Amino acid sequence: MRSSKTACICLVALASAAISCNNSMIFNPAFINQQTGEYFPLVPQERTGFILVRGNNATTESAIEFLITVERQVASETIEGAVDIETESVRLFAPAAARANDVGILIDCPAYRIGLGENLDRPTTEPGIYVDAEAVGVGGLGVPANVNPLSSDAGNFECGDTIIFQAIEAANTVGGVKVNAYVLKGDQFSEDIIGIDTFANARSLIEEQLLEDE
Repeated sequence: MRSSKTACICLVALASAAISCNNSMIFNPAFINQQTGEYFPLVPQERTGFILVRGNNATTESAIEFLITVERQVASETIEGAVDIETESVRLFAPAAARANDVGILIDCPAYRIGLGENLDRPTTEPGIYVDAEAVGVGGLGVPANVNPLSSDAGNFECGDTIIFQAIEAANTVGGVKVNAYVLKGDQFSEDIIGIDTFANARSLIEEQLLEDE
């Protein structure tokens, strides 16, 4: 039994670069990692039992707080054979400064729906991000994300995938920001990790803590 459903981690976006010389291309490790995830994994993959949800602030000046909500289907304690929805919300703060504008949270599988805002059924009216936030839960203009929640039942994501919510500048929108959603599929990246397997290490740490608590 896993003691926690989420684990916060900070992410540093890897820049890609290529050097051209004599009609040949020499790719640096950061570029290769963006394509394959071989040096440091971009997706948890199913073997770790995690889904990674990232909040990426691609604006130039506004700090963004992402309000991420996870829904799970659990067996009903009152009605035999029925299913209840269990909800968990987490806030991630992402300043506009480079090297700190990409933050993430690891979520235990399985998850039913993942989206922005406390009520996933109201993506166009409920605040999903806070523009010009000062810190987690402090300040900022609450703005609907206008992004439908992603559903595992609909095949939007699976265990082992990475979900990215990216805030970008947009004219004629409330707060001057809009949100796009992306999914990196776990089965499309290499399982042969050359560098540190951060997600496997996170799982090992959680399992070790569980053993110590027994």
